[in-house]
Amino acid sequence: MGEGEGGLDKRVEFVLRRIFAVFGYSKYDKFKSTILNQKEDSPLRAIETFLDDPECTAFFAYQGSGESLAATTQSPGSVAQIKKKAEVEISADNMVDCIIVQELSKRLLENINSLLNGAFEGWEADCVDSAKEKLKMRLLRRLEKTGTLKVNFDPQLVRLLREVRYFLLFGLEVPEAALEMYQRANTYREWTGRLDVVVQKYNSVLTELLPVEEPLFADRIQKMDTTLSPGLVDLRWHREDQIPDFIALAEGVIGDVSSVVDVVKSNLRKISAILARWCQAPLLERKPKPMSAEDFDSIHKAAVGVKLHMMTEDGKEIHKLIKDSSEALKVSKAAETWKSYVDFVNSIVIEGLVSAVAVSLQYLCEILDPLIIARNEMQPLFDVKIELQDSEIVFEPAFTLTSGSQGSLCLRGVIDGWLKDFFAIGTVMQRLDSGTGDYLNELKEHFHMQCLLALVSELIDNTEMKCLEYRQKFLEHSFLWLDSIQDSFNNFLADGAKDLVENFEEEGVLHRLNEAIEACEKSLNDYLEQKKKAFPRFYFVANQALLDILSNGNRPLKVAEYLGDCFDGVKSLNFEKDPVNGRIGTGIISKDKEYVPFYEDVVLEGAVEAYLTNLESHIRCTLRDILDNARATAENWEVDKPREIWLQDYCAQLALVTTQLVWTEETARAFEELEGGSETAMKDYKRVCDDRIEKLIKQVVGEKGPSSWGLR
Repeated sequence: MGEGEGGLDKRVEFVLRRIFAVFGYSKYDKFKSTILNQKEDSPLRAIETFLDDPECTAFFAYQGSGESLAATTQSPGSVAQIKKKAEVEISADNMVDCIIVQELSKRLLENINSLLNGAFEGWEADCVDSAKEKLKMRLLRRLEKTGTLKVNFDPQLVRLLREVRYFLLFGLEVPEAALEMYQRANTYREWTGRLDVVVQKYNSVLTELLPVEEPLFADRIQKMDTTLSPGLVDLRWHREDQIPDFIALAEGVIGDVSSVVDVVKSNLRKISAILARWCQAPLLERKPKPMSAEDFDSIHKAAVGVKLHMMTEDGKEIHKLIKDSSEALKVSKAAETWKSYVDFVNSIVIEGLVSAVAVSLQYLCEILDPLIIARNEMQPLFDVKIELQDSEIVFEPAFTLTSGSQGSLCLRGVIDGWLKDFFAIGTVMQRLDSGTGDYLNELKEHFHMQCLLALVSELIDNTEMKCLEYRQKFLEHSFLWLDSIQDSFNNFLADGAKDLVENFEEEGVLHRLNEAIEACEKSLNDYLEQKKKAFPRFYFVANQALLDILSNGNRPLKVAEYLGDCFDGVKSLNFEKDPVNGRIGTGIISKDKEYVPFYEDVVLEGAVEAYLTNLESHIRCTLRDILDNARATAENWEVDKPREIWLQDYCAQLALVTTQLVWTEETARAFEELEGGSETAMKDYKRVCDDRIEKLIKQVVGEKGPSSWGLR
């Protein structure tokens, strides 16, 4: 035969390719060059020398298993794979009539058989006995550094089961002890899989909990450790009768704890997502073109109303999420651990509210900053006119309201209204820590908020100063309008008037008097109609009484006599702080002599329709605040103050409304529990209602006695 590629004999080339077809070609070039460097006359002798080389033998084992040589010599299954592949390749060589190929193939099989026998003897002696010892290991072990758990199934057991599988695939004889272990392979696989899930959930509980959350789960973590303790101390893999019950118990306990942790963490993530959504866009939206202050403010108020309503609903959702976490944890609201957690969430809410307000304040600073406006070539925010009114140069709208200002809007007032809208974010939800009140004080006292407010005030002052400098240019030419021609002409007409005959005519006086009386009556009716429109409750008052009210508008004590005509349930006001003039009202007195104090005093000054409108708004705000407080404190009937005691803190109508609200919510909750599978939900709630009614009856009849109610 002639030479092949690289100067190698074609016969040798053929044999080498067959050999490396068994073990792969990763080192084919290296060993080909080794044969070329050998000084042998016979190609067969060159390959025999190559096969006898220790490095070649090691290479066979290494390429056949894909592992280290030490590991392969202990793995007869891998050697059996090599033998099977070699037999396939050698059977293909039988089709080639070449003595060299047949001789080398025979030599190769002998080497592989020798390797297989040696590996099998060493494997049977050491691996099976060692694997049996590994079955005496505990099911679980705890890592010292992290405190987490790990399934304690030794890798040597896995390797043994894999080797037995190779034996069975290639039809080799398997030792009885190894076969007995292999028959339980599916059981071991199931146990390790289920334990992996249990350990993963346990480790997640330990690693994901925050320091403030750990006290809430202390009992549950202790229960998990107690449940898993047998797997760490007593249970071994060979005690198969106890393992299934242990795994089932562990799955139940750890699964329950993990589900509670998932609920709490999920609710906290949802709260953070809600707060992040509030910070996505400012409450103030700049329009592409300048607008009048009135139009801009009306559009802004409509948009703010929608956004604040959305935030209010989100605030209710945050309270619901906290309530869901409490129900999932089954912890008392009075527990210190729960209070600490609520304080933690409360701090997150405060930071979220601060961030939401900061977004709007920073945006306001950007649209007021002249440097940013010039750099971005932004259009003016408002249309402001400069006009000459009564010999004075004024801005329309004005920067601040003065006695001579025209209109009801001023630029500072508009911006102050925006700032109030921004800080109204702090009132969209009730506090988490107390259940009542809002976060307005925290926002106002926050250092970042104070810095931004100072920056806004500085930018407004600078803008006003530049406008005043611009107005000064016109004041230099004030002589053009101060010397009025019209005034001179009016003076001439006044001095040149003559007594005319028409001024002394007596004819038609009665007719003119009747016309004047009709005009007076019409003006009076128009005047009364104007007052009724200003305060619609005047429509319930007779005209004569209304005239009496209007004529005594600066005497609130006199006006208070007609409050019963304007307000159906109100008899009078409490003027204890100013009994002489009646300028300060501290509360309302109903026709049933029930007294409700105002949350702050109301001042009765100015036009009567104005302070009555303010009084109406004050009454509504007071009743709404009392109702909100009553609703919030009603949740503590079973914890702090029972209902029969709680009723004494509020007026009758508000107590009744609150009771009906609570009854509706509790009834709906009972229906939900009934639908959820609780068959005794309605009966349990009926017992609660009966108990409350019985206590109320005892409170009314038992303590006060029938005589106080006029009963016999």
